[in-house]
Amino acid sequence: MERTRPARAILVLLVLILIATACERGEPEPSPSTSPASPKATQTPVIDTPPGSYRYGALGVEAVLTMDGLEGKVEIQNDTDVELGPPRLYVLDAGDGSVIDLLAEDAAPVPPGARATFRLVYDAVRAPDVGMAFLRLGEDDFGAFVPTRGGGA
Repeated sequence: MERTRPARAILVLLVLILIATACERGEPEPSPSTSPASPKATQTPVIDTPPGSYRYGALGVEAVLTMDGLEGKVEIQNDTDVELGPPRLYVLDAGDGSVIDLLAEDAAPVPPGARATFRLVYDAVRAPDVGMAFLRLGEDDFGAFVPTRGGGA
């Protein structure tokens, strides 16, 4: 049994050396992709954002949510290669955390490469004090909007 200890020590040392040399070599740098299908994170927004609106921009989708009292609208630009489901937005009220559904009138799918604007309706006795707003397209949850400070694209 005493003979296996030095063999184990040598084996452990060899494994550590192999791991260290593999880490030093690293992964080869991927070549830049020229694929036009992938959206660029640095693209200029295409939807105008009025002051006080909310913007979502990721995954080839741009959306701007504008609320004025008990009325609202959402404009969606689909720069993906797939049809997006109808918009189904919701907000968390900043005052009490309640969830308020924002239903799009005449909600319809947004085809690839298209822009669509939907009027929003919500069942509330007062305009929501938006704590957070979230974008859903069909059954897919895309994520949260961020508030915009100034206007312009």
